[in-house]
Amino acid sequence: MTLTREPDNRHDTNAVAVHSVRGVQIGYVAAEHARWIGGKIDDGHHALALIERIHGGTKGKPSRGVLIRLNLKGEQPAKPSFMRRLFGS
Repeated sequence: MTLTREPDNRHDTNAVAVHSVRGVQIGYVAAEHARWIGGKIDDGHHALALIERIHGGTKGKPSRGVLIRLNLKGEQPAKPSFMRRLFGS
């Protein structure tokens, strides 16, 4: 996934959009993290991420969120060990 700054976002000038590998926007980085990540992107870092864990989607918490693994060096983040075991390197 790629993370892209949206400085013209009318809701949050620190917004960071999350796009799938196919270029489809799938959401936003949480506001409490967007300012820091957006600053790194503004400084020239190329942010790539992968989904590490999905949470929510239960009766008590119907909305879903994800925990992402982030790399700011323009490289795909290392897969968590459980993913390497399931899907290979």
